Amino acid sequence: MINLTKQHASRLGRSRCMGMLVWPLLVTMSMAFYPVDAGAQLVFDINDRTGVIVCDDGRVHQWGLLARQVELGAEIVPVRVVKSLGTYGIDATGNVYAWEVQCKYHVAEVDSFVCIEPRRLELPAPMRQVAASEDCILYLDINGGLWGAGRNGRNKFMEADTPDVVFPPRRIDMPGAVREVRVGSGNIVSVLEDGTVWTWGYNRYGFAGTGDTAQFTQISRVATLSSIRNVRSDFHVSRVSPVFAIDSSGRLFGWGPNSTGQLGDGTHENRWVPVQIPIENVIDVRNGNDHTVALTADGSVWTWGSNTYGGLGLGHDSSMLTPRRVPSLRNFRAIGVGGTASVAIDADGVWWGWGDNYSGLLPGLSYEIHRSPARCTPPCLASGVADTPSERNTSTTLWPQPASSILHVQFGSDETSLPIEAELVDLLGTVVASATVTHTVHTFDVSGLADGVYFLRWRGPSAWSARAAVWVMR
Repeated sequence: MINLTKQHASRLGRSRCMGMLVWPLLVTMSMAFYPVDAGAQLVFDINDRTGVIVCDDGRVHQWGLLARQVELGAEIVPVRVVKSLGTYGIDATGNVYAWEVQCKYHVAEVDSFVCIEPRRLELPAPMRQVAASEDCILYLDINGGLWGAGRNGRNKFMEADTPDVVFPPRRIDMPGAVREVRVGSGNIVSVLEDGTVWTWGYNRYGFAGTGDTAQFTQISRVATLSSIRNVRSDFHVSRVSPVFAIDSSGRLFGWGPNSTGQLGDGTHENRWVPVQIPIENVIDVRNGNDHTVALTADGSVWTWGSNTYGGLGLGHDSSMLTPRRVPSLRNFRAIGVGGTASVAIDADGVWWGWGDNYSGLLPGLSYEIHRSPARCTPPCLASGVADTPSERNTSTTLWPQPASSILHVQFGSDETSLPIEAELVDLLGTVVASATVTHTVHTFDVSGLADGVYFLRWRGPSAWSARAAVWVMR
């Protein structure tokens, strides 16, 4: 667990979650990263579309498609946050809070629960980690016990004969105390306190790491790995990502899907057992949609895999089958990777970003592909973040938020000249409404949409620029 250097206070207030009032919360967050120095430590995380950070004044601010300020509760010490299809925060006492959750059976015993504002979850024990995907959520308690809720398909809870839905969360039998757990595309990987790695669930691409080709697997130890410190397997809406493990010496091992060279072993072959990746002294690794980013102990940033959308930050569009050091990045202490965009923070607190900025994950940069790292504008002041003036103009306005039947959109003067093509898409990228906008103010009928979070995007001269989040709630 990361020891943070200061407390952050947030304002008192009420929150709404599907019409229910939730009293002031103690929601806290942090990014799972390894600092290069002992200076101030950041509290942030990003997923495919949105980033979240705890600011110095105690505000929790989000940027990207779900850009907004999250109203939280009393004085707290930030601990951890997880960005999946929703946001899950853990406070200093192990309470878990969820907001912007639109998943099946994650936080309630219903098929399509939507919770926009923070809500404290009723859990059987204090927790220290949350791992979530589209249809399941796992909790790791402070004593190393593992709990799960959601759909039980693909043996995610190792109980193939149980009902399809597991709720409330139930204990998952493990061979020992768990140090860390990750949920990928139906696959689950964990590392125990003794350094052994155990996998189960979906195995189509060799996620189990045991050489077994069965589509679904029960819990198995990855026998070729020992003294493992951390594991990584990320959930992306439209992609499958490999599994990585870092041992106590900083060696990196990977297995699973490798169609774009995202494993970094020099091939395009899926790996059914772990292979060592040619990079040393790794302290963090993150999966993008089709590429991988790693941070080493000397503060260097390395990338490999597909470079179609500039995910490698190397200044060109050629993909790489083995790790390549990003030459312009030195003395870095934190990395965060969305689907096609990456953010890195150096020892001076300066933010740098590269990749496809269609969702605004690279704050302050234009909504286009950036093939080389460029200095970003931090979304707010936070510990160890250098302040830079904002160059971003976001004058498009949506109201009301949340919407129940009608959504009005006023496009600002900085937007593309009319007419433009606009679309509303859901979390999985499915278009649910579209229109040709001929006036600066346009109205969408959302009365037929289910409660939840949607995205508004519109076409510029050459590409889609998805910039706004829409909440539908009744």
